[in-house]
Amino acid sequence: MLRFFTVYLFSSKTDLKATQNAKQSIEYGTKIVGGVTPGRNGEHLGLPLLPSVRAVSETFSQFLFLAAKEKVLIVSQAKDQLKPDATAIYVAAQQAAGAIEEAIEAEIPLIVAVAEHIPLHDMLRVRAVPSLKVSLGLKFSKVQSMLRSQSKSRLVGANSPGMISAVGKCRLGFHPLPTFTPGSIAIVAKSGTLSYETVASTTRAGLGQSLVIGMGGDPVPGTDFVDALKVFEHDVDTKGIILVGEIGGRAEEDAAEWIKEYRKRTEKPK
Repeated sequence: MLRFFTVYLFSSKTDLKATQNAKQSIEYGTKIVGGVTPGRNGEHLGLPLLPSVRAVSETFSQFLFLAAKEKVLIVSQAKDQLKPDATAIYVAAQQAAGAIEEAIEAEIPLIVAVAEHIPLHDMLRVRAVPSLKVSLGLKFSKVQSMLRSQSKSRLVGANSPGMISAVGKCRLGFHPLPTFTPGSIAIVAKSGTLSYETVASTTRAGLGQSLVIGMGGDPVPGTDFVDALKVFEHDVDTKGIILVGEIGGRAEEDAAEWIKEYRKRTEKPK
């Protein structure tokens, strides 16, 4: 999901915390192609700043940075050919669902949302879950399961620390960078804090990490344990997997069922 050729769109208000996070990610090796702030056109951190994800999809090919392992090549006039591989959304809870919807409509392949306290109704609008809709008595006529009705975009979060490839040196979110080291262990966790502890433990053990996904603790995550396990199954850098659960919901039970079937059909499971 995150490798050397990931180009990353930073979607947020250009405030101090968001700017600091972007600087840290760039220093780590993340290839940030630019930013999105509503109503703004110009430049930030030496990168193009555009007013919407749609504007990026339509015009960003003129500025797109194609990331290579050691250097960045500028691709000019690559019209209708290149788009950002991912976007990280750093906006307040009340605007987050709209930002996620815009990214899905723009068909950004990977969307990471870090905001907590996004209203449940908003997330259900983004990813409608039938059982929850019935139990909560919610009706939807305008937007029906945006994520489930398309195959272009994957959402990680919300209420998530994001995800990071220690192998690819790419961070989308706010994981603490000093604890990470490239390795072979993939980690998925509901709790951000427990994921940091697990990362630190695998670093101390000399195992390192391949890919770390913060599922987030919201009732309606964009990517759940089973989704993450399917990614890890096919990730060539991953040799072992750690899943960190938390009280509440049945995500752990669903993951256990998937693991049982995975071990039946795989000669050498991770």
